[in-house]
Amino acid sequence: MKKLAISSAILMLAVFVMSCNKQADLVTRPVTGTIVSDWFSLFVDQVSDDMGGVYLQGMKPFYNQAAYNKNSHVELAYVSMPGQQAAVISHLPMNLELSQGASDHIYGFSFWMDNAGFFLSIQNLNDATIAPDPSIIQDFKFRYIIIPRQVYHTLGIDWDNYDEVAQALHL
Repeated sequence: MKKLAISSAILMLAVFVMSCNKQADLVTRPVTGTIVSDWFSLFVDQVSDDMGGVYLQGMKPFYNQAAYNKNSHVELAYVSMPGQQAAVISHLPMNLELSQGASDHIYGFSFWMDNAGFFLSIQNLNDATIAPDPSIIQDFKFRYIIIPRQVYHTLGIDWDNYDEVAQALHL
């Protein structure tokens, strides 16, 4: 009987640990009501629009439904890009100038979220008929933060400065 009880306890612990590992996609709620993702890579596909433009689009599904009211929350997103000494973290949306060969290109990064997940769009702002090269973001990592609007307005920090955001939200 004791062996059965111990075996059952070990099995329940294993099931609990396995379910926790599956939910690691949505990390913490460091400030009440805040949803913060882990840093994640994003694969993008080339998409064409009706006007002859082409751009890149990627999506990170919400595996665990992130329940929040869009009217009472603010959606934020950040990108971590490799730098010469350390990663550079920028707030989205943003424009990024990159040199490729003999020319410079400016890329517009924008994001949105819906019930399905996090979406990213990257457009060549110099020429919308030329899609950006997907390899430009191969080493980029992305993170979203969904925070109650009241907390967003009362913290009094520079939301463009990720270091301030991380410190204020205890990330």
